[in-house]
Amino acid sequence: MIPEKDSQPWTDKPPFLKKALERYQQVKEKMEACALELATVNETVKKEMAAGITLQHAKKALEHNESVEDRVQACASDLHEANEVLAEEVDYYDKLNRDHDELSRKLFATQDTLINTQNVLAIAHGVAEEARQRALVDIATGIPNRELFDDHLAQALGLARRYDWMLAVMFIDLDGFKHINDTYGHTIGDKVLQIVAQRLDEQARTEDTVCRYGGDEFLYLLVNPRSINNIQRIAGASLSGFRKH
Repeated sequence: MIPEKDSQPWTDKPPFLKKALERYQQVKEKMEACALELATVNETVKKEMAAGITLQHAKKALEHNESVEDRVQACASDLHEANEVLAEEVDYYDKLNRDHDELSRKLFATQDTLINTQNVLAIAHGVAEEARQRALVDIATGIPNRELFDDHLAQALGLARRYDWMLAVMFIDLDGFKHINDTYGHTIGDKVLQIVAQRLDEQARTEDTVCRYGGDEFLYLLVNPRSINNIQRIAGASLSGFRKH
């Protein structure tokens, strides 16, 4: 049975449901009018019978009563049909709501999956970038390794050809490093390499590159030093940095 009152205003309902409710209300009002008319006729007949009406008047009253009853039956049939249509529309509306809720749930699940995927990709990208950076850095000293040095050298050669720059590469080798390893162990030897790398890196300009070439050997790339005198000056300053300690 469809309730007579609905807490949801008609203006908020979809058009098809609103139309079905309007049809239901029209039939309901028509049936209520017929019922009221029938009750009025019956009351009138009762009063006339009490006052002694003629057979002809009674016959007319009964015919009118039957006419009203026929209309009531027709309204009842219409009301039943309207109830069925309204029930179907309500079921359809409920199904739309359920479908909407299901789609919303799937959408939120998809968004969560997308966010999780983006997070995983971001983490994977970060791990890959970190691994790439580690692959270009010497593990013992923390300065660029040969691979990264070769990449910087290739870029510097391209710039030197384009702008007619000078380039210089200094090769630095530590004397007596094998003796340090053999006498004090590799832990002390690695510490010596780290100190050398740090002091060379501190001496280098922003555009220059210092790398550990391998073992106790280092390379120092000077980009556009401008003159031989500047190269000699930088080399002397690097050596002086070790003599002061």
